[in-house]
Amino acid sequence: LKDTVIISATGKIFELMSRSKTAWVLKTDTISAAKGVIVQSTIPADKKSLIFYVLNYGKNPSKVTFDISAFKPTAKEAYIRTVSCDDPLGGNAVSRKTKVVSSEKAVKLTNLRKPTFPVMPGSVNEITIRL
Repeated sequence: LKDTVIISATGKIFELMSRSKTAWVLKTDTISAAKGVIVQSTIPADKKSLIFYVLNYGKNPSKVTFDISAFKPTAKEAYIRTVSCDDPLGGNAVSRKTKVVSSEKAVKLTNLRKPTFPVMPGSVNEITIRL
């Protein structure tokens, strides 16, 4: 008799991506200054925000800075949804149900034109900035 449901790491990523408002991909790039970090910039159909997906598959924390000055942002904060795991080979199991975790938070933007965000190792991040 099974009475426990465990959401896998893949399930957590599908959960994150299934709620995405992305309509068009603008650019995908590897950050040369940050080993193991890949960024994809996107925009929703209403064009009222920029959405960045940041994958840090490396072992070290990193930072990403986006030059969004061409979009004339007006928001004073960004909304970040993250799926992360402290072990690149880790996953949820009956004995450790919270190894792969999801989190959501709003952060104040100190630089509207070139905001910088910390990125944890072993994480997928969706960063939304309203225009």
